Amino acid sequence: MPAILGYRDALRLTAGQIARLQAISDSLDAAIRGVSDSLQAESRRAGERADPTALYDRMRLKLADGRRHIRHALEAAQGVLSPDQWARLPDAVKTPAPR
Repeated sequence: MPAILGYRDALRLTAGQIARLQAISDSLDAAIRGVSDSLQAESRRAGERADPTALYDRMRLKLADGRRHIRHALEAAQGVLSPDQWARLPDAVKTPAPR
């Protein structure tokens, strides 16, 4: 969301659009913070010598949950922007790279 807001001048966002995008960004931050906290706790429980494959298997669902939150935020942002504004955003902003 901050990347989209970074294009506010180029996209000529209205004050209303900025407010709505900021609200989406704030909600996403809160959701991702919860996922991140959960992943960090799981990593600490596993310890320093954890098997990476086993650890990933335990974290996989939370990682998918984080990606789902990001997808929903992008869909909401697309609904705030006009089709022309959305089209002018770089693909890297509209479709985050998988991690």
